[in-house]
Amino acid sequence: HLQKNNFLLTTQCTRMAFTNTDMITPLGLINAPAKLVDKYVRSTPLYIDEDNIDRTDEIWTIEVRNAWEGHGLFAAIGSLVTAPLAGSAVTHWWVEIQTTDYDFYIAQWEYGKLVLRKCSSKNCAREYGQKYAASGGFFDKAKNKGSELKEYYSCPEWKKRTIGEFINKCMKKQGIYGAIGNNSGHFALNAYDWIRK
Repeated sequence: HLQKNNFLLTTQCTRMAFTNTDMITPLGLINAPAKLVDKYVRSTPLYIDEDNIDRTDEIWTIEVRNAWEGHGLFAAIGSLVTAPLAGSAVTHWWVEIQTTDYDFYIAQWEYGKLVLRKCSSKNCAREYGQKYAASGGFFDKAKNKGSELKEYYSCPEWKKRTIGEFINKCMKKQGIYGAIGNNSGHFALNAYDWIRK
């Protein structure tokens, strides 16, 4: 489940704790003091599950997946508008990571925050992404559905990329969410490009 307690919002320049009533949107930080907004609109709002992740974990594989957002029929109709504008259909994209220690992570946009969570298994990560895609903004009521593999990369032994590097060199550089110019598809493909370099 999405955490409903206090979370740690991390940007490239600062860290502060906010409650779940604070929300990042393309227009800025809502329900936060106005003087804080300018600090965040140019940096990536992150939620990192610091209690569970291991930044030294070496990445073995990355999978990029997507699924229709919300109800598939409405998403298909909406895609007639979004595809010409954003270059993609109304789909939610996410990144599944497996490390050399057989740990599993999922990274995705969630309600305007770029989120990295450690999962108990590959299926757990997959189901979390699929359920979020189906949620239409109401995660607790969502039913799981399938997804499509878009990209896959397995790191050769000589390439050492860690979870910490993924956070610092990929996630933190993504910027503020935008439905047209910086959505879940942009992040997932950027992550794929980053791991392949």
